[in-house]
Amino acid sequence: MKDPESFGNTQMSPLASYKAPKRYFSGGAGLTSTARDYARFAQMLLNGGSLGGVRLLGPKTIELMTASHTSDLPPAGLIGAGAQFGLGFRVVTDVAATQTQGSAGMFGWSGIYGTVFWVDPKERLVAIMMVQRYPGSTVAAGFQPLVYQALTR
Repeated sequence: MKDPESFGNTQMSPLASYKAPKRYFSGGAGLTSTARDYARFAQMLLNGGSLGGVRLLGPKTIELMTASHTSDLPPAGLIGAGAQFGLGFRVVTDVAATQTQGSAGMFGWSGIYGTVFWVDPKERLVAIMMVQRYPGSTVAAGFQPLVYQALTR
């Protein structure tokens, strides 16, 4: 990523994020994490709000977050066919319409620089691919089908 990178009226800076505190009005960008911590976060969501014997969110909170809250709206191009918005996630409501593999009820999000994660409660699966490339990753389209093709019972 360039330093700084601009999208509309938002400016992101990978170097400045570790400097003195500053105002940054973006609830959906600028997250810094490790693959391990991201996986633990996703596992906590899959576990219904608990991780390592510690409850962080209530099961009903997770249920509310991962339910569709936009079923009354026309499909959004950003998230694609067969999916709607939950509270912070893309939620798959019709697997066939997504034209890829997965399960109804799976939820997750993709970042503008290519990082993607999803949680599939039916398969008891979390998947994370961390990428820093704009525009998008050249391998992102194949990641989900490859994960599901690798599943066996």
